[in-house]
Amino acid sequence: MELHSLQPIRRFPKGQHSFVDLLRDGVVRKRYPSGPCEHFDRELWALRLLVGCPFTPQLVEVDSDMGVIYMTYCGESLWQAPNTHEAKKVIREVTKYAKTLRRQYGIFHNSIRWANICRKDDKTYLIDFGQADTKQSESDPRPLMHLKA
Repeated sequence: MELHSLQPIRRFPKGQHSFVDLLRDGVVRKRYPSGPCEHFDRELWALRLLVGCPFTPQLVEVDSDMGVIYMTYCGESLWQAPNTHEAKKVIREVTKYAKTLRRQYGIFHNSIRWANICRKDDKTYLIDFGQADTKQSESDPRPLMHLKA
C-alpha cells in the first residue's frame, strides 16, 4: 500500500512541529512541513528503539526525505485530565511507563502531559517522542508532577 497517497480519515489539531492525520487501517501520518528537524529525528530515534513496546506507537514506515513518519494509531488523546478516578489510574500507568522507558530502553520522554497520553480499547499509550532523549530534560525535572487528578 502506498501510504503517502492515502487521504486522511481525520485530521488532528496542528502540533507545534507537525501535522498529524489518521489514515485507513489504523495508521497515523505525522508530517513535518519543514522536512526533517530535531523533533523528527528524536521521534524516529525513539520509535526505532521502542519496537514491540506495548504502550507506544509502533513505527510502520518513514520517508526521511519528506519528513514523514507513519505509525500505529493509539486512540484519542486525553488533552485534559479525565475524571478523578480515571486520572489516578492513568497517572499510575504512565508513572510505570516512564520508569520502563528509562530502565529498559534508556529513554526519557521529556514531554509527558495529558495531550501526549492516549486511550484505546481501555489501554493507555504514550505518544509524541519528539523531545525524547537519553537524559531527563532540565526544564522538566519532575515530569509527572504536573499531571493532576
